[in-house]
Amino acid sequence: MIGYLKAFTCIFIFSAILLNVECEECIYGSDGLCMEPCPPKTVSYSPGCDEEVISQRTCRSPIPRRIGRYCDYSRCDCENDQVWDEAARKCVILKDCSDQSKLKSASDRV
Repeated sequence: MIGYLKAFTCIFIFSAILLNVECEECIYGSDGLCMEPCPPKTVSYSPGCDEEVISQRTCRSPIPRRIGRYCDYSRCDCENDQVWDEAARKCVILKDCSDQSKLKSASDRV
């Protein structure tokens, strides 16, 4: 029995190294695989099908709101109390938001 346990442990470690398994912040596809890594200082947001999706906090819309239930939804959100600056395309503290007046739509979101 010990021999099988050692063999399993070796195979598991080898597989993790071979597959480069790590917890990566990503936008995930419906198959659960990472489609695109999140930008620096952002984290993956992937609510389940039974959870309400909360809007992304941005310089133009810093107050989060419920936007409904979506399955296989994934995006990158800013960490902690930061918001997504759509013009600068990075996370900032709300008081440091850049000029948002030149943006035409919300399509620049991550």
